[in-house]
Amino acid sequence: MKAMTSPSKWPTSCRLAIVERPRGEGWLSDEIAALSRYGYDVLVSINTPGEAHELGLAKESEECSLARMKFINFPMPNDQFFCDVDAIAELVRRGRSVAVHCRADRWWSSFLAFSALVRLGWLEDKAFETVKLARRCALRRPYSSEPQLLVYEVDVSW
Repeated sequence: MKAMTSPSKWPTSCRLAIVERPRGEGWLSDEIAALSRYGYDVLVSINTPGEAHELGLAKESEECSLARMKFINFPMPNDQFFCDVDAIAELVRRGRSVAVHCRADRWWSSFLAFSALVRLGWLEDKAFETVKLARRCALRRPYSSEPQLLVYEVDVSW
């Protein structure tokens, strides 16, 4: 897993990434289109409908459809982890490129990536260290009119 901003070359055809939550409202279309351009074909959000509305992400599913991406929402109310980790791992196993995000891009998206790696057969220690190291080298997006994605990518081929 490694941190990248606006990547231009990907090491594998199937991958799992923790991405920064898309900016909402007027930015949403550009942000989703950028994920699609970078090769992601599945976006997983773990925001509740209330959080999605508050953050301007209420049309995330529609924007994903326009960008020819699959959108999956696993709303997690009251900080309870209810994601279908097996479904995420299966998508990656089948060669899909999966990007996950949560409200703050810190804890839950990392936990989902860790859990999916374990389901993919990684040892827990290796999965934890991979996510931890990637999160430690994070770069924040500069304020800009250009969409830039903060991506923690896992090379699942090894």
